[in-house]
Amino acid sequence: MMKTLIKPMATLVTLVGALAVSGPLVANESNDLDILVDKFQQGSYSSRGADGCMMCHRRDEGVADIFVSAHGKTDNGPMAGLQCEACHGPQGKHRGKNEPMLSFGKDSALTADMQNSVCLGCHQGTQAHWSYSLHKLEEVSCVSCHSIHTANDAVLDRSNQVAACTSCHLKQKGDINKRSSHPMTNEQMVYSPYINKASRYSSFKVYVIKLS
Repeated sequence: MMKTLIKPMATLVTLVGALAVSGPLVANESNDLDILVDKFQQGSYSSRGADGCMMCHRRDEGVADIFVSAHGKTDNGPMAGLQCEACHGPQGKHRGKNEPMLSFGKDSALTADMQNSVCLGCHQGTQAHWSYSLHKLEEVSCVSCHSIHTANDAVLDRSNQVAACTSCHLKQKGDINKRSSHPMTNEQMVYSPYINKASRYSSFKVYVIKLS
């Protein structure tokens, strides 16, 4: 069976490229990014993989859930190659000296583009429209909608999509609850946030796909 191995140099190139165009960063963020880029260049990956990470992180909420997720499969994906370090970068001196690792979410030192470049290292082929989407232009990170350390990514369940999308799209939330019968509220539509249309102001309405 062919395994999908992560290419750390590809992640390094996208990370350095994103850093070059990311604009000014506060001092501690800049220092963390310098360390991360240096770690990638050195390729300081652990020989113990996830076993080494879990020695400290097994008690952290949600961390172990990666092993019941799609990303935790050992025959294909991150766990078939560099394991935790496929997404979070080389361990280097993180253990013992607490060197920074790649992190995701609003508290990350990385910009949304930097975070997304890690995801697109594997998902570029399946999400080819992302580069032209409004969410990309608005610097929305993948983890703003998607959950990785979980058995089921909630936003992939159609019954959760209206709540997920309207947590940001507040005007549209009000519109679909007006005195009418809208197919969104009846789970008769699915959404594609990876498609961009000409008008950014109408994009939420036009990137829905009606189910027969």
